[in-house]
Amino acid sequence: MTAARLPGTPRRWAVGSPIPISTPTSATTASWFTTGTTENTDLTVEGAEAVSPATVRAFWTHLGGYGSIAEKVYARVGPADAFWWLSRERGADLERRSMWMLRVIDAPAAIAARGFPAAVSLTVPLLIADDLRPASSGRWDLTVAEGKGSLTPAGAAAQAQVRPAHPGAAPLVLGSRGLAALYAGTPLVTLRQAGLVSGGSPDDDAALDAAFAATPYMLDNF
Repeated sequence: MTAARLPGTPRRWAVGSPIPISTPTSATTASWFTTGTTENTDLTVEGAEAVSPATVRAFWTHLGGYGSIAEKVYARVGPADAFWWLSRERGADLERRSMWMLRVIDAPAAIAARGFPAAVSLTVPLLIADDLRPASSGRWDLTVAEGKGSLTPAGAAAQAQVRPAHPGAAPLVLGSRGLAALYAGTPLVTLRQAGLVSGGSPDDDAALDAAFAATPYMLDNF
């Protein structure tokens, strides 16, 4: 493990992992911060990227070595990062989590741009009520297949003389908040408890949970 001083940035270091060419590389950026009148008390890991298990352990072991001189070591990592599982005992806690807002502006375009599990296949009727985006409102057929999704007007199947997947099925009713939360991976049971969706069926709930399952997060800070 080597460390190189970044030019023009006092007490800011880029930490790299020199390993054989046949093994994926890694890089970590860390900064010292001052608490009160004492300099260099906290070390913050602003970014950490690696692929191989050996490299992940190498740079976290390296940074952990600063424990003798740093009062605290902070790291910006994802909820499923290997970092949480490297120690035998829980040696880290969640210090801060910032929430962001999500608003679906164009429902059909948003569904088309979103990825879905390749093994999930479904067609579920939806009734979207969005007062600020009339183009997104109305009855839709949500279809997911082969990792892609589409949202088509409910009458499109009839006009194309295609038999609907669930003729006469009660649609899942949701507004802009419910749609945004579903899009981000919130389970249907949570949305129902919060009063953000109604209608639909237990089978549709299970299918939608499988299709939209996700733990969205962002490591960038701005």
